[in-house]
Amino acid sequence: MSSHRETFFDCRFSREQNEYQFHVRAWNAKEAEEHLCASLRGNGVQEPGTLSIRDRKGVEVLRSSYTFAAGNELTS
Repeated sequence: MSSHRETFFDCRFSREQNEYQFHVRAWNAKEAEEHLCASLRGNGVQEPGTLSIRDRKGVEVLRSSYTFAAGNELTS
């Protein structure tokens, strides 16, 4: 019996000249992006920035913009 498990993604939030790195466990890159955005919102991050989601091999699999706005925090 085999079972699928969530995997870890290397997620980065960049703004201005700063880059913040997070390790997120998710089923896919989109879900990792959603977890990262929720975490940023939950910690009161309101500054816009760029999100980069990389797989375990370090390959960027998703890139998007983060913008804090009520009801619409994410734009691809």
